Amino acid sequence: MPANYGGRLASVLEISMKEGNSKQWQVEGGIGLISSRLTVQGPIKKDVSSFIISGRRTYADLFIPLFTKGEKGQAFKGTGYYFYDLNTKLNYILSDKDRLFLSGYFGRDVFNFNQGEDGFRTKVPWGNATTSIRWNHLFNDKLFMNTSLIFSDYDFSFEIGQSDFELKLFSGITDYNAKLDFSYYPTIRHNVKFGANYIFHEFTPSSASARQGEVEFDTGEIIRQYAHEGAFYINDEFDLTDRLKVNTGLRYSLFAHVGPFTRYRKDLLGNTTDTLYYKNNETIQTYGGLEPRMTVRYQLNNNSSVKAAYTFNYQYIHMATISGVSLPADLWVASSDIVKPQEGTQYAAGYFRNLMDNRYESSVELYYKTMLNMVEYKEGYLPGDNIMNNTDNNLTFGDGESYGIELFLKKRTGDLTGWVGYTLSKTTRTFEAINDGEPFPTKYDRRHDLSVVASYEIKRSASPVDSDTSQSKGGIKRWFKSKDWTFSGAFVFATGDAITLPVSRYVFEGNIVNEYGARNSFRMADYHRLDIGVTWKGKKRKRFESSWNLSVYNVYSRANPYFIYFDNEGDWDDGTLEIKAKQVSLFPILPSLTWNFKF
Repeated sequence: MPANYGGRLASVLEISMKEGNSKQWQVEGGIGLISSRLTVQGPIKKDVSSFIISGRRTYADLFIPLFTKGEKGQAFKGTGYYFYDLNTKLNYILSDKDRLFLSGYFGRDVFNFNQGEDGFRTKVPWGNATTSIRWNHLFNDKLFMNTSLIFSDYDFSFEIGQSDFELKLFSGITDYNAKLDFSYYPTIRHNVKFGANYIFHEFTPSSASARQGEVEFDTGEIIRQYAHEGAFYINDEFDLTDRLKVNTGLRYSLFAHVGPFTRYRKDLLGNTTDTLYYKNNETIQTYGGLEPRMTVRYQLNNNSSVKAAYTFNYQYIHMATISGVSLPADLWVASSDIVKPQEGTQYAAGYFRNLMDNRYESSVELYYKTMLNMVEYKEGYLPGDNIMNNTDNNLTFGDGESYGIELFLKKRTGDLTGWVGYTLSKTTRTFEAINDGEPFPTKYDRRHDLSVVASYEIKRSASPVDSDTSQSKGGIKRWFKSKDWTFSGAFVFATGDAITLPVSRYVFEGNIVNEYGARNSFRMADYHRLDIGVTWKGKKRKRFESSWNLSVYNVYSRANPYFIYFDNEGDWDDGTLEIKAKQVSLFPILPSLTWNFKF
């Protein structure tokens, strides 16, 4: 992770949008059984300004009920999922040295589950919206600058109901971001980046509403947190020799938690002993520090190289997982006077080699990572504990460790291409107040992670094919060769999520009380899935191109677990009470046919 990126301990996914065709109009898209998409781009003023707009929508939730018949389909019964998103970008050439970009994104995912027999239902909508304006200025052939203003908004909600009880949690992060980035090329061997970044955060860590029948519970006011985050960085990628390349950087980051804010002081029994009120923009707590990074690559010969890296990062926002609920209820909380920023130190080394005249790529990488000031909810925490309280009062703190080996092999050329990737890893947390201080796996610990992807192409024959050849010997093969075909497949396997489940129950004053086992001491079933597809590409007619794609998602309809819930059957008083764990899965086998077009 080079120094121009920060604020996270994990990886960076960099996405660049197309700029739009400034010379001619272009339309492409696809119409399918479970999803459709459309992209339109073209000039606003030819060779001066252009636009692109793109949208997608899935409607898999309409077809899932068709594949939930029979005993095997029960794991998918009642589930629904869809998403939609919209991307747009405008760019304008102001002069030979100046360009202006305006872009936006809006997307939303919605998962819902309704099991009428049990009276259990849940809905989980989440999404992002962002817009930005960027000015690109070229000072000379060695120095250019990007100035960006960015607004982003993330919101997450989690609704759950059983019988006549309903609970809704919601959280979110709204950011106002300003960035100034410079790229400087003093010599052919140096690529220097430097700049600054400022973000104003508005957090809604966790708020709730609840009701039982017609009774609305008082969940208090929505408690928000505000913070300033800034950073300065410099990064230099340079060639020391023809074989040795070094990327080194230094980043200084700063975070300040500010008012308005209400702090509830609690005793060991959870009673409020004091309430502190902070005024608008009053500083509550400040953190900061240097974040050094370095990557070294040494080329052993034309086919192989070794790489090593060291990275130190701060992360000022934290993801907290509710351990007693296997439902997707991860919430983000900010650093505060109670919550310190996370610190991550990672070491990595790898060997990379191309084989058989660069037709194959292979690599072996090792990594080791330590993490300080991690957060988890306290033992026995329930979502209602945030009512008339600060979210961080329910957190406890500890450290983490992660290490593993990654193996990768890719075939780059030929009719048959593809890759195999495998990761063997272990990620644990150690908290004094959890699991008697013994290490435990994180929710997303993946001991085994395997991906196999393959694609086989049959190119159109250059010679004409008689229409009757399909009836002659070898005619099918010749018919295939008269088209462009692509056959593809993907198989994935991953160790199941670690979860915390009850190991015993008892009834107290008419209520069922759960006794949970050690933190994340249970595993959901392993995740694995096979997808296949075939694409036929028709002949190009002037500017019009089209293709048909037939795909099958989850070929053998594996009931991969999404979450687990418990249902009470019978009655305690007459001794017939039975509590059953029930698994909910997301997607059964889903075949789809899509027509793709471009003109």
